[in-house]
Amino acid sequence: MIKLADKISNLRAIKNSPPVNWTVAQKVEYLNWSRQVVAGLAEPNPALKAEFDQACRNLTQNE
Repeated sequence: MIKLADKISNLRAIKNSPPVNWTVAQKVEYLNWSRQVVAGLAEPNPALKAEFDQACRNLTQNE
């Protein structure tokens, strides 16, 4: 659950206050890596997984 919550937090931070020098490509690379990490979780908490999925959608909006 901690790993999933961390990814949610990171994606939200990248959306709301991205690192100054990050390009869209870097954001997409982090997003894809985060999805791989979450896909490797045995049984993610359903509520947190839903939050993660929403954070992914939010990050890709307007990119």
